Amino acid sequence: TAFSLCDVPPVLHPLRISTEDELREILQRCPLTTIGNHTFNHVNLGVATPGEQKEEVASAHRWLHSFSEHRYLPYVAYPFGIAPSVPDAS
Repeated sequence: TAFSLCDVPPVLHPLRISTEDELREILQRCPLTTIGNHTFNHVNLGVATPGEQKEEVASAHRWLHSFSEHRYLPYVAYPFGIAPSVPDAS
């Protein structure tokens, strides 16, 4: 049995992407939740061009900020664990 301090339903599959509605529910149920950026399309930033890197991070930032503005912090968890030199997304 999974334990959650905020009684948030567990993700059905570890590789499934959360929907906006699911993220909204998590933020509503657990106000201390921090949401971070993982790029918009989960591309391998290690092989993307600098322009693609910037757009991936910036697109995810805009989307996350659109519904979690006061809880979203500019953290990036790099897909595939690869941390290239990513241009500033601001």
